[in-house]
Amino acid sequence: MGSETSSTPSSYQLLAEEVVQLRMKVAYLEERCRELEGMVSKNSQNSSKPPSSDGYQKPNESDSPQDDSTNGKNSDSQQESPTPKSLRQSSDNKAGGQKGHKGNCLKSVDNPDYVVYHTLLECHDYHTSLLDVEPLKHIER
Repeated sequence: MGSETSSTPSSYQLLAEEVVQLRMKVAYLEERCRELEGMVSKNSQNSSKPPSSDGYQKPNESDSPQDDSTNGKNSDSQQESPTPKSLRQSSDNKAGGQKGHKGNCLKSVDNPDYVVYHTLLECHDYHTSLLDVEPLKHIER
């Protein structure tokens, strides 16, 4: 009987070998995790990657972790609600000039520097000449 137990490994030896294998696998996975986290944390701001490789994610406000108690806000609630587009509040006034506001415009003068005459040579509806026709209206601007 003593020779049979020495040739077959005991449950202790099997467990010890499995522990060694699992520790080697954990060490490998931890190293791989560090590599992947290093790759994810790189962007165009902190590495030589081009900006086009950043993707559509918004950049973080700060790369250093802060304590939530000092910040006053929970980081999860910041991600859930989007920031408002504008902080301006609407007023009760309608768009455009308001009643009672005196408008300013360019006033005409008695003696202008130059005068531009816009004459029509032809009627755009009937294509007849308007050279011999007296104008019905005169508009000054």
